[in-house]
Amino acid sequence: MTYLNQSPSNSKTIMNSKHLTKLLISLLILIATGCTFKAPTYGLRPEYPENRYRSEIVFTEVDSLQPTFKWASFPKSRDLGRDEQGFLIKIRDVTYDLKIWKAENEFPGYLIYSRQSLPEPFHKIEQLLEPCAKYFWTVRARFKIDG
Repeated sequence: MTYLNQSPSNSKTIMNSKHLTKLLISLLILIATGCTFKAPTYGLRPEYPENRYRSEIVFTEVDSLQPTFKWASFPKSRDLGRDEQGFLIKIRDVTYDLKIWKAENEFPGYLIYSRQSLPEPFHKIEQLLEPCAKYFWTVRARFKIDG
């Protein structure tokens, strides 16, 4: 048996049943053993606490009630090397906004911490988190370009 998968670019990829079976068995083994993956990230990648995913959200235990959050800097060095048009080298005065929400039923609840214009891609929060509580966090880069 052969399965046909239509990709967005309209090219066709053929996957036979043996390959599909191996892939499904591998995924089931990983899920059953509790393995986690880095979750898909759009924008700046969190470095600590790390963003993990299994078949549901996996909350990462932090080393302190007052942790230092870390994330990838902007622009990424990898992107600078690929910037053929020279847009990214015009970026100046990068700062970061950090927000932390307390989780409610596995979703972001209410905002408990917010800092703007952080000069570095890390920040030790200035208040204690609650023990055994779950949180969501996000970071945004702000910058000037050509000015």
